[in-house]
Amino acid sequence: MQFRRTRCADIAACVALIDERFLYADEELREVERLCLELLRAGTAYSSVVTDERFSSPVAFGIAGFVDDELADGYQRFQRSSISRDLFDRWRDGRSAFLSERDIARANAGPGVNCVVIAAGWKPTDVETRELASMKLTEGFMDVHLGIRFRSFAHQLFGEPPLTPKALGVSEVRSEEIRLARESMLITAHRDSYAGENFLATQLFTKVEAPKIGFDARSREVLKFAMDGLSDDEIADEVGITLQGVKKRWRQIFAIVRAASPTLLGERSIADDDGKRGAESRSVVLQYVRSNRAELHPYDFGATLLA
Repeated sequence: MQFRRTRCADIAACVALIDERFLYADEELREVERLCLELLRAGTAYSSVVTDERFSSPVAFGIAGFVDDELADGYQRFQRSSISRDLFDRWRDGRSAFLSERDIARANAGPGVNCVVIAAGWKPTDVETRELASMKLTEGFMDVHLGIRFRSFAHQLFGEPPLTPKALGVSEVRSEEIRLARESMLITAHRDSYAGENFLATQLFTKVEAPKIGFDARSREVLKFAMDGLSDDEIADEVGITLQGVKKRWRQIFAIVRAASPTLLGERSIADDDGKRGAESRSVVLQYVRSNRAELHPYDFGATLLA
């Protein structure tokens, strides 16, 4: 069972796994898909997907975005809030509650960002597979959010929780009530009130890694699509620039890497940035970024991380 980032083409398959399906009318599901695509393409939401070699489609999926302090604090206070529905309605009415990439960077450099799970779902499988997928999904969530400093977190669950009651910090009795009544349960955590008894909260509020290289927004855009396996032609279509524009951005990426980490590309020179040696350099950079996810996220390098 493997974790991977979501390619845009996979969103439709992922939306089919949304447990909150009963919150939306059938005709709304396509709009939920458009919302996910819009946020992922803008770099203002991150997703994780769990796949299993036994299945041709994802077995678990989650996508999370970021909102301002006022909205996040409201979700923290009102335990019966329907987060997914509220965020979807705001977006559909042209009142998108999600922060821009610039706002995320600003919040990340200050008090931290407020993360909300927009949608999540799980394929009906045996209990063992479901539990393993849940753990992998959580690992994936932490992986794609490296470099993000959390102020608060909120996720609404419906029906039987995918994670174990112990991991969620709730009793077996409460978990059974939720499963039988299809009630919603709001999982929240806030830096100011964090007490350290929950593993997920511990990871959210303490596992922050600053990027070592620090790519600019345009470079991160190309790197994210390249990590999803897109060719330069496909990246050009997604970004809305020419093929030569994509190649120019690759040369800029190599220049940034050489300036920040002279040894990463070895003896390759600027003259080697195209052709076969250029392809080798791309492979080196992508391998580095896969191992250093914080490089893909907006971050103020002058900010001081708070414990």
